[in-house]
Amino acid sequence: NVYGCSGCGAEKLLPESATRALPSSSAATMAEEKMRGDGITLGRNLLSTISLLWSVARLPQRKISYLLGSLHGLELSPATVGHALENVSESLEAFQERVRKGINRSGAANFDESGMPVAGRRGWIWVAATARYAFVQVAMSRGRGVLERYFPGFKGVAIVDGWKPYRSFFSLIQRCWAHVLREAEVLSLRASDKEEAEALLSSLRGIFQETRSGLEEHPPPNRKLHYRMLRKLRALLSREYTDADVHKFVSKLKAASSDLFTFTMHRGVEPTNNHAERELREPIVHRKIRGQLKCEKGIAIFSRLMTAVST
Repeated sequence: NVYGCSGCGAEKLLPESATRALPSSSAATMAEEKMRGDGITLGRNLLSTISLLWSVARLPQRKISYLLGSLHGLELSPATVGHALENVSESLEAFQERVRKGINRSGAANFDESGMPVAGRRGWIWVAATARYAFVQVAMSRGRGVLERYFPGFKGVAIVDGWKPYRSFFSLIQRCWAHVLREAEVLSLRASDKEEAEALLSSLRGIFQETRSGLEEHPPPNRKLHYRMLRKLRALLSREYTDADVHKFVSKLKAASSDLFTFTMHRGVEPTNNHAERELREPIVHRKIRGQLKCEKGIAIFSRLMTAVST
């Protein structure tokens, strides 16, 4: 609803309850001041509403313009909506930097990435997440350079999948058990020797469950459990496997074996990368709806607003 003030006579006012502020209302306040300087007066609540309609409701600028006009009688063109998003994005730059630094200082963080088209080229959505922060950034590379740029001082445990740049960049890694078990499940369905693949899957599940049960009784750091389960896994992987696909999978696990039990030695480290995958879901939904980002400003808006609403 749109209201008028009986005291001052102002019209077309949005109530506080009609909007939800961004993580820091100062971002919308700064954007409000900038737009006023540009000759356009959009209040903090309206800027927050536009940002949330774009990021949380996933509406395009054209529909945001239509919605504000239909519900509140506010005549804003799609271009003005885009300008508002750009100014909110600029105001969120410092907030995103604080999130990045918070993750950089953390003792453990989840990292993941997924494709994102940018102006017809292949880009990537990168996510780094802790219990408190979620950093989202679109980059034009999936390589080590992105990690060097945004997380040069990270000294904690990186919870990751098997993508090679993670292993070459981070000194302390927890490989995702969910990825390992999913890959083993797929292998059990398509391997020529299904009995061999199913036996391997069953053994891997048993090792994982035994490790988690051991930590419930004796939480990290548990050096005894760490070395016992590592020996058990390596004994399993040292067996002779006749199926070519199983043999290839086992070779990959051998290379990763030393990174699969890091969570037994560090408190607060998860054995899976599910947290980062959950944080990627919303950006991926945006990708499916929007198709692609078109310019550097679009990358900034997407990255900063996704960081804000995720954190």
